[in-house]
Amino acid sequence: MIGLLVRKLSTLTFARWTGSSEPFGIDKAMNLLWDFEQSYPVAHLTSLKVPCWHILRYGIWMKLWKQTNNSRKAMVFNTYKLGIDAPQRESYKTELGATAPDDVARADYLVFTNLNSSDRTLMEGGAYQRIVDPVVEALSTLGTVRKVIPLKTPSNLAGERYVIEPDYVVPDPAITIGEIPPVRSVGWNFLQEVTRHFRIVKLNEQRLSELIVAYKVLEEYYARILRAAQPKVVFFMNLGIHMPLCEAAKKLGIRSVELQHGAQKENTPIYTWRQVPAAGYPGLPDYFGVWGEADARHIRDVFNGTVKPVVTGYEWLNSPLNREMTDDCVKAIRRIRENYNTIALYTLQNQKELPKDILDLANRTPNTCFVIRKHPKWSNGFPDSANIAENVILDPALQGGAIISLLELVDVHITRDSTSAYEANYLGIPTFVHSLEGHRMYDEEIQNGTVFDLNVLEKLLSSKEGLAEFLEDYKSSQTGVMVSKVSLTEVLAAIC
Repeated sequence: MIGLLVRKLSTLTFARWTGSSEPFGIDKAMNLLWDFEQSYPVAHLTSLKVPCWHILRYGIWMKLWKQTNNSRKAMVFNTYKLGIDAPQRESYKTELGATAPDDVARADYLVFTNLNSSDRTLMEGGAYQRIVDPVVEALSTLGTVRKVIPLKTPSNLAGERYVIEPDYVVPDPAITIGEIPPVRSVGWNFLQEVTRHFRIVKLNEQRLSELIVAYKVLEEYYARILRAAQPKVVFFMNLGIHMPLCEAAKKLGIRSVELQHGAQKENTPIYTWRQVPAAGYPGLPDYFGVWGEADARHIRDVFNGTVKPVVTGYEWLNSPLNREMTDDCVKAIRRIRENYNTIALYTLQNQKELPKDILDLANRTPNTCFVIRKHPKWSNGFPDSANIAENVILDPALQGGAIISLLELVDVHITRDSTSAYEANYLGIPTFVHSLEGHRMYDEEIQNGTVFDLNVLEKLLSSKEGLAEFLEDYKSSQTGVMVSKVSLTEVLAAIC
């Protein structure tokens, strides 16, 4: 009965998230891109007689994304551009043993990652990459495998310790490509319409051309790595920045697999396209490795069979490394338990302050403690302390280690739209969202009673017995429904 009630409340409260007061936020940016994609025959745009909308799409999207942060550099930003100069190249060769693309050692499989990867989890032995490292470990039982970090731009993270050390690759001093002709459109004036539609980032013919040229340079960079290593299959996470890799791999007859690192729903245009040609785009992979059946359905619907979803599960959730918890963290949670009836974990995304919804709820529910967990990638800029209620905890002891080990110690999980909802569900802990982003990302899960609106939690917190009954019902009926349990090694063997 409680499950039915909270599902109804979750659905009804979605309406209050459909408005936005932001002058140009993520919602407007995404809708601007999708509107253009729906309004014009972009799937038929070509460059060098090959479909090219995928190149421009991501390049334009990243300009729009920069604009949402009021960046003055948005109009000239080129997400594909290599930014390593000669001194940096030589420094990385000397200090990191980085190799040139043509000197990469041969391997059956290459797993590509980057320095500021969102799957970095800091462990005692160094950075463990919760998405790519389990794949490296599984592939090592099938053949030779190398984890590769292409050094495309300078970073102070270069040379940090990894649990599984990568091979660093620096670009050649100069990669030359042939002349890139203007984008060709039939029956409509692409340049006129694209510059008019995206005037907020001041597109023009030169900036569009620069995107394609930089993409093709990056594609050649990857092609040189692949020609040297001669892998059977390449793996990566984050489709946008790796489309040049997919395109290079296709031309060389090498299969490519994207590894899921977050929810692949309507919360991002990266995995939600309005037009895909019958033959697909050359920058898309052969396979999307997804965590569960819901994500697989989304991929099938969006990409019209041009990319095959393969359910790989989420191996990190089974790793012993995922259960590391410091003594200070355990002690901090025990102290909280002594003073509060309920512990709610709030996982931050790229947020600079705590949402008013959370602070207001904390003030109205003094018997619940709200533990704040910063995002490992976007924690810079978020204050270590703030003038907040006593039952809102920003404890440094609770910031380290794997998120799932902390989830095991709390009662409920709250987020704007973090993929920690998958990990919480794996443990049988319900997630409550409080934003348009969260409702959009977890729309299907909300309809199914797997994720809920924050308004539901407040009602549950008003009754200790009602909350206990709800948590017991959730654990027995919803645990693990968002992530499929499969053998990663067997799945990889089938596609390799």
